[in-house]
Amino acid sequence: MQRPFVTAVVTGAGLGTRMGNGKNKMLIEIDGGRVLQRALRALHRSGVFDAYVVVVKEDILQTVQKDILPQVFGENFSRVTVCLGGPTRQDSVKMGLAHLPEETDIIAVHDGARPFVSSAVIRRCLSRIEKGDVDGTICVLPMKDTIKFVNEKGVIQNTPNRAHLFSAQTPQMFKKSVLLDAYEKAIWEEIPITDDAQMVEIFGGKVATVEGDEANIKITTPMDLLFGERIVTEREDLDE
Repeated sequence: MQRPFVTAVVTGAGLGTRMGNGKNKMLIEIDGGRVLQRALRALHRSGVFDAYVVVVKEDILQTVQKDILPQVFGENFSRVTVCLGGPTRQDSVKMGLAHLPEETDIIAVHDGARPFVSSAVIRRCLSRIEKGDVDGTICVLPMKDTIKFVNEKGVIQNTPNRAHLFSAQTPQMFKKSVLLDAYEKAIWEEIPITDDAQMVEIFGGKVATVEGDEANIKITTPMDLLFGERIVTEREDLDE
């Protein structure tokens, strides 16, 4: 069986307002490595991806092209495309999808703010979707905390069974035709979407889950930077 052509769409065009320091969080350094640089390097060393589409804000476009890409991919990064994102994550992903190589079979959408994804997680996602019985696969972690459903007045309405609740991470991998079809359906624009798997689910797609990794954190607040430094210190080789 021929190996599928896998393209990673890496989203790095968010506003990063919760970081609070006014700097684009993709360029924030964690133990000497920029967030986006670490994310791309983690994807690259997995050996899974044949091409990359990196979606960023205009203010870091030059830095990404002239500095970050050479550090990650060396002198030859012809299979890496950088494009500008939009006002929302969905807009940014859609703009990234417009730059897919034609031969793409599987699309992996990954948050550029998740710099510590392991090769093992990436390979689990790919292995699951390659079975052919699902339209997509995502990595998840079981919820540790009890979740409360609260109304607009702050009153608890119910307590869902934690055994059926999981937190979603990225990468999220999908068959190319399925994800493109979901993004082409205009109806999704009127529905609150928090990730790409939700969009595929809304339009009838079947998405499976695989085990995620607690180190696969999303850099959102200053506290996450502290966690990131600890991860770098304790996990020199994330593939182990």
